[in-house]
Amino acid sequence: VTVIAFTLVAVLATAIALVTVAYFSEEERSEGLLVEQARSCAQVLEEYPVDARVEVLEQQFAGPERFTLIDPAGNVIFDTAVRDGALENHFERPEMLAAEHAGEGVLVRHSDTLNRDTVYVAERLSDGYFVRVSEERLSLPAFLGSMALPVGVVLVIAVILVIMLSRFLTSRIMRPLDELDVHDPLSGDAYEEMRPLLLRIDEQKEQLRRQNEELKEADG
Repeated sequence: VTVIAFTLVAVLATAIALVTVAYFSEEERSEGLLVEQARSCAQVLEEYPVDARVEVLEQQFAGPERFTLIDPAGNVIFDTAVRDGALENHFERPEMLAAEHAGEGVLVRHSDTLNRDTVYVAERLSDGYFVRVSEERLSLPAFLGSMALPVGVVLVIAVILVIMLSRFLTSRIMRPLDELDVHDPLSGDAYEEMRPLLLRIDEQKEQLRRQNEELKEADG
C-alpha cells in the first residue's frame, strides 16, 4: 500500500509539473503569435483611411481572434465579437494606456464581455486610432481540469504496473525462503546473507539430535 501511495503521489506530482510547464510554454508561444498578428493588422490598417478600416477588418481579419477598432478617444468603432451592441469606452483599459504611451500594450485579464480570461494586444496607429486583438485562453486551473481524464488513466496504469511489479519482486524475493527445508537448511539456494543464520540453525539441529540420541542411550 505504501509503494502504491508513493507511486500515485509521484506520478500525480510529475504529471501536474509537466502539464504546468507545457501550459506556460504554449501560452508564451500563443501570446507571441498574437502580438505578431496585432502588429501585422496594424500595418495593414495604416495603409487605409479610417472609413475603410472596418471593411478591411471584416474581410481580412475575421477571426477566430477578436479584433477591435478604437478611435483616439477610446470609443469602439468596430468589434468582431460584439457587432450589434454598444461597448463602453476603452481608453482607460490598461492595454490601451500602454499602447497610448508605448505604441503597444499586452495584457492578460478577465473580460467582462466574454466572461473568460483573455490575452489583449493593443497597437496604436499613426493617426491615433487603435486596433486591439484578443484571444481567449483557459486559465491554469481550467487547463489542469481538462487534463484530469488522461492523468487519471496514467495513474490507473501506473497502479496496475506497480502491483504487477511488486508481486513479481515479492515472488522472486520469497522463493528461496519458501523452498527452505527446515530439516536440512543448508541444502537450498538461500541468500548468502542468511548463511550464518542457517549454519546456526543446522548446528542447533545437530546438537538437538545428539542430545536426543544420548537421552535414548541413557534410557536404554
